Amino acid sequence: MIDVMQIKRIFFQIVILLAVFFVVPQLKNVFAAALKFDPAAVTTTAGQTFEVAVKIDALSTDQYLGVDAVITYDQTVLEPQGVTNGTIFTTVTNPTMTGGTVYVVGLVDDVATSKSGSGTLATVVFKALKNGTANLSFTCGPATGSHITKNDLNGTDLILCASNGTSAVTVGAGNTSNPTATPTLASSSNTYATAAPTAVSQLPRSGITENNLPIFIAAGTLLFLIGIGFKLL
Repeated sequence: MIDVMQIKRIFFQIVILLAVFFVVPQLKNVFAAALKFDPAAVTTTAGQTFEVAVKIDALSTDQYLGVDAVITYDQTVLEPQGVTNGTIFTTVTNPTMTGGTVYVVGLVDDVATSKSGSGTLATVVFKALKNGTANLSFTCGPATGSHITKNDLNGTDLILCASNGTSAVTVGAGNTSNPTATPTLASSSNTYATAAPTAVSQLPRSGITENNLPIFIAAGTLLFLIGIGFKLL
């Protein structure tokens, strides 16, 4: 006589095994890296220049092909002077510096040389215009924000926006009641790679917008299979 309950238990075990081998791997967190500033705090005086490194903080061993860093700053207090290449990418495109935003892109020369781990994307040079305080931060979003593009067919975005860093800049005594000066970008006498400010309607990016749909599908499939298994018990 066939033991129906035994058959149901075996089927349930098969369902669980399928979920473990085919569904669970899709549930891993695709966010595996963040962008940081070094140093995280700067104190300087008006008229002086200072450097801030843009760091890739890898939270996994995932390979990536490119990084877009969209940096915002207070243009009444700070003025970008130029950008120098970091240690991760040999190709860092000419930066865009306009309207309170510095946009830097680092790319691999070919997919065979994809990168992994932490390192420096670039170093940005700023000039302090007047006494005050300003924060450097990364814009992070699906269209025109910062991205870290994974080396996969989907160009998955690895960036974890909530883990991105900031840098607090204090110039002189900090905020004062002096009238706000209107800065204009100018070339620096320092020997940094400079880029003229260019008006852009939309910032390009090196990869494809993050896609979390496979994660939700995998999670739903797992719950569905488990539900079927329990009904069979």
